Amino acid sequence: MTDNQKAFADELIRTGNITQSYLNAYPNVKNANTAGVNGHNLLKNPKIKTYVDKRLELLKKQSIAEQDEVLQFYTSVLRAEELEEVVISSPLGVETVEKKPDISDRQRAGEELLKRYMLGNNQVLKDKLLEVQIQKLIKEMESDTNTEDRLAEYFSKLDGAFDE
Repeated sequence: MTDNQKAFADELIRTGNITQSYLNAYPNVKNANTAGVNGHNLLKNPKIKTYVDKRLELLKKQSIAEQDEVLQFYTSVLRAEELEEVVISSPLGVETVEKKPDISDRQRAGEELLKRYMLGNNQVLKDKLLEVQIQKLIKEMESDTNTEDRLAEYFSKLDGAFDE
């Protein structure tokens, strides 16, 4: 891939506009129609297409928080290391100040960490939770059967009471 082709691909990633990207990468081209046609032709080049796809995938990965990053954020909130900007009124007017997270924010961060940490890393805990959920469902099913049995018995007694 030539330097101009790479510049075109980088501009395309930055702007999303094929014509403008071509004009920026090839400054000697002045006609927008020519730039648009040539830009579309460049995108048919497998090397350029692969380069653009790989760069977009890399940018996508960089823009989405990884699991570790989320856990680190929750930990920093829990430890009151994160600061947030709040607007307060003062005798001097309105001010923006940084403050540590409230107790409720720290508690929520702790709960979120526990959800992810305990269940994410502990297969025994996952299995126990599943076992408890299964037992609960079994009891619900048994109670439904018992209710049905009791209703059937009640109705049979009612039938007998009206026969006499």
